Amino acid sequence: GEEWDGADSGFQPPGQPVTNWTRLSQLMEMDEPCVIHVYSDQRHYFGQWMFEVVQEVKLAHLNVFTADEILLQRLGVRRYPMFIITPGEGRPHQVYFPHGFDFFHFSDSVRQAVLETVPYGDSVTPLHSEAALDAFLRLHPHGSSKPRVVIITNDARQRIMQVFSAAREFKTHHFAQVGTQRWAIDRFKVRRIPAYVIVDPATRQGFHAQPQILHSFASFKQQLTDAKFLPELNRESFKERCRGEWSGGCAWAAVFLVPPDALGKDDQVR
Repeated sequence: GEEWDGADSGFQPPGQPVTNWTRLSQLMEMDEPCVIHVYSDQRHYFGQWMFEVVQEVKLAHLNVFTADEILLQRLGVRRYPMFIITPGEGRPHQVYFPHGFDFFHFSDSVRQAVLETVPYGDSVTPLHSEAALDAFLRLHPHGSSKPRVVIITNDARQRIMQVFSAAREFKTHHFAQVGTQRWAIDRFKVRRIPAYVIVDPATRQGFHAQPQILHSFASFKQQLTDAKFLPELNRESFKERCRGEWSGGCAWAAVFLVPPDALGKDDQVR
């Protein structure tokens, strides 16, 4: 396997080493963020926190004594240990130097540093009014029939790693957040936060009878996978359900046709 220069011989960290500019460019061009751990010896932040962070964010390691000099110059590495966070999609990287209380919950601190760097709003829409929520849930003519995932938390602008990671992975869903305004609490019957609901825009019905508490990324991901709604008939759904052929279980099909305006606006039609 890969020799980890400087790391404790009894500890095998997750993630891959970065030693040249080519590898760094690949990380920066990915469509997801990456945390690059810059170090020189085993005292520099190696620990179990890495196994927690890597569940949601890619992790890489850069040893200042074995990396190419040009790489260190381009990144502006003059102090270490430190972290370099690449938001992805070619966006400029940011640096993070942990300090003070960061070390009490190190994995959470690293996640928060990542969240402050990424374009969170591009994947999760903040909703500040009930009218905005209605517009988000509504099935618009010529719009998307993807399931809606609504996160209820303290503030619609709050950044949550589990939510961001899910939104980046589940391109089959639309994600939004609302705060704890009275209309949101009453509408969703929320008792604890952060919580979420998964809604079918065609029926405006949630998959669960009540909001689900947001726990780990793994459990959130599983709930999103398990939530199945009647799919819109399109090329992708036909291929998935019928393997692209009108035979077997798809020899007969019932298709419910309504004008898109009616389905999107008239609750009685539903």
